[in-house]
Amino acid sequence: MQENSMDGALVQRFFDRDEDVLADVEARYGSYLFTVANNILQNVEESEECVNDTYFSAWQKIPPYRPPVLLTFLAKITRGYAIDRWRQRKSLKRGGGDYVLPLDELADVIAGSEKITDTVELNELAATIS
Repeated sequence: MQENSMDGALVQRFFDRDEDVLADVEARYGSYLFTVANNILQNVEESEECVNDTYFSAWQKIPPYRPPVLLTFLAKITRGYAIDRWRQRKSLKRGGGDYVLPLDELADVIAGSEKITDTVELNELAATIS
Protein backbone atom coordinates (compact mmCIF):
# COMPACT_ATOMS: atom_id res chain seq x y z
CA MET A 1 0.00 0.00 0.00
CA GLN A 2 2.86 2.36 0.76
CA GLU A 3 4.31 1.82 -2.74
CA ASN A 4 1.11 3.08 -4.35
CA SER A 5 1.06 6.19 -2.17
CA MET A 6 4.72 6.78 -3.01
CA ASP A 7 3.90 6.34 -6.72
CA GLY A 8 1.00 8.73 -6.31
CA ALA A 9 3.27 11.33 -4.75
CA LEU A 10 5.81 10.95 -7.56
CA VAL A 11 3.11 11.22 -10.21
CA GLN A 12 1.74 14.33 -8.51
CA ARG A 13 5.22 15.85 -8.65
CA PHE A 14 5.23 15.17 -12.41
CA PHE A 15 1.92 17.04 -12.59
CA ASP A 16 3.45 19.88 -10.57
CA ARG A 17 6.37 19.91 -13.08
CA ASP A 18 8.90 19.41 -10.27
CA GLU A 19 12.11 18.58 -12.15
CA ASP A 20 13.64 16.99 -9.05
CA VAL A 21 11.15 14.14 -9.41
CA LEU A 22 13.33 12.68 -12.17
CA ALA A 23 16.23 12.19 -9.76
CA ASP A 24 13.88 10.53 -7.26
CA VAL A 25 12.40 8.27 -9.94
CA GLU A 26 15.91 7.31 -11.02
CA ALA A 27 16.91 6.52 -7.44
CA ARG A 28 13.78 4.44 -6.88
CA TYR A 29 13.36 2.65 -10.23
CA GLY A 30 16.53 3.28 -12.24
CA SER A 31 18.20 -0.07 -11.60
CA TYR A 32 15.02 -1.98 -12.47
CA LEU A 33 14.55 -0.01 -15.69
CA PHE A 34 18.19 -0.57 -16.60
CA THR A 35 17.72 -4.32 -16.07
CA VAL A 36 14.67 -4.33 -18.33
CA ALA A 37 16.61 -2.61 -21.12
CA ASN A 38 19.82 -4.58 -20.64
CA ASN A 39 18.01 -7.94 -20.71
CA ILE A 40 16.91 -7.05 -24.23
CA LEU A 41 19.96 -5.20 -25.55
CA GLN A 42 22.87 -6.80 -23.67
CA ASN A 43 24.67 -3.46 -24.03
CA VAL A 44 25.32 -1.11 -21.10
CA GLU A 45 25.53 2.15 -23.07
CA GLU A 46 22.39 1.52 -25.11
CA SER A 47 20.52 0.40 -22.00
CA GLU A 48 21.46 3.60 -20.18
CA GLU A 49 20.26 5.63 -23.16
CA CYS A 50 16.94 3.77 -23.13
CA VAL A 51 16.47 4.57 -19.44
CA ASN A 52 17.27 8.25 -20.04
CA ASP A 53 14.84 8.30 -22.96
CA THR A 54 12.25 6.78 -20.63
CA TYR A 55 12.62 9.65 -18.16
CA PHE A 56 12.19 12.18 -20.95
CA SER A 57 9.17 10.35 -22.31
CA ALA A 58 7.58 10.13 -18.86
CA TRP A 59 8.14 13.87 -18.42
CA GLN A 60 6.31 14.45 -21.72
CA LYS A 61 3.42 12.05 -21.03
CA ILE A 62 2.71 12.96 -17.40
CA PRO A 63 0.58 15.09 -17.48
CA PRO A 64 -1.97 14.56 -18.97
CA TYR A 65 -1.75 10.80 -18.36
CA ARG A 66 -1.87 9.66 -14.73
CA PRO A 67 -0.47 6.09 -14.59
CA PRO A 68 -2.05 3.89 -11.93
CA VAL A 69 1.28 2.12 -11.28
CA LEU A 70 4.32 4.23 -12.07
CA LEU A 71 6.81 1.35 -12.25
CA THR A 72 4.72 -0.54 -14.80
CA PHE A 73 4.28 2.61 -16.86
CA LEU A 74 8.03 3.34 -16.87
CA ALA A 75 8.99 -0.29 -17.55
CA LYS A 76 6.67 -0.42 -20.56
CA ILE A 77 8.28 2.71 -22.01
CA THR A 78 11.78 1.34 -21.38
CA ARG A 79 10.89 -1.99 -22.96
CA GLY A 80 9.56 -0.22 -26.05
CA TYR A 81 12.72 1.83 -26.47
CA ALA A 82 14.92 -1.23 -25.97
CA ILE A 83 12.99 -3.28 -28.53
CA ASP A 84 13.18 -0.42 -31.03
CA ARG A 85 16.96 -0.21 -30.58
CA TRP A 86 17.30 -3.99 -30.86
CA ARG A 87 15.32 -3.98 -34.12
CA GLN A 88 17.39 -1.11 -35.46
CA ARG A 89 20.61 -2.93 -34.61
CA LYS A 90 19.30 -6.13 -36.22
CA SER A 91 18.33 -4.18 -39.34
CA LEU A 92 21.81 -2.66 -39.59
CA LYS A 93 23.36 -6.13 -39.43
CA ARG A 94 21.28 -7.09 -42.48
CA GLY A 95 22.45 -4.02 -44.36
CA GLY A 96 19.92 -1.53 -43.07
CA GLY A 97 17.98 -1.52 -46.31
CA ASP A 98 20.95 -0.26 -48.32
CA TYR A 99 21.87 -2.09 -51.47
CA VAL A 100 25.42 -1.88 -52.66
CA LEU A 101 26.30 -2.95 -56.17
CA PRO A 102 29.85 -3.95 -56.92
CA LEU A 103 31.68 -1.45 -59.11
CA ASP A 104 32.15 -4.09 -61.81
CA GLU A 105 28.39 -4.42 -62.19
CA LEU A 106 27.98 -0.66 -62.33
CA ALA A 107 30.71 -0.42 -64.95
CA ASP A 108 28.84 -2.94 -67.11
CA VAL A 109 25.67 -0.89 -66.85
CA ILE A 110 27.45 2.36 -67.64
CA ALA A 111 29.41 0.84 -70.51
CA GLY A 112 26.25 -0.82 -71.81
CA SER A 113 24.36 2.48 -71.92
CA GLU A 114 27.10 4.05 -74.08
CA LYS A 115 26.79 1.19 -76.54
CA ILE A 116 23.03 1.68 -76.72
CA THR A 117 23.37 5.37 -77.54
CA ASP A 118 25.97 4.57 -80.18
CA THR A 119 23.62 2.00 -81.69
CA VAL A 120 20.71 4.45 -81.71
CA GLU A 121 22.83 7.15 -83.34
CA LEU A 122 24.06 4.72 -85.99
CA ASN A 123 20.48 3.63 -86.72
CA GLU A 124 19.37 7.26 -87.04
CA LEU A 125 22.31 8.03 -89.32
CA ALA A 126 21.53 4.99 -91.47
CA ALA A 127 17.87 6.02 -91.70
CA THR A 128 18.86 9.55 -92.70
CA ILE A 129 21.27 8.36 -95.40
CA SER A 130 18.84 5.95 -97.00
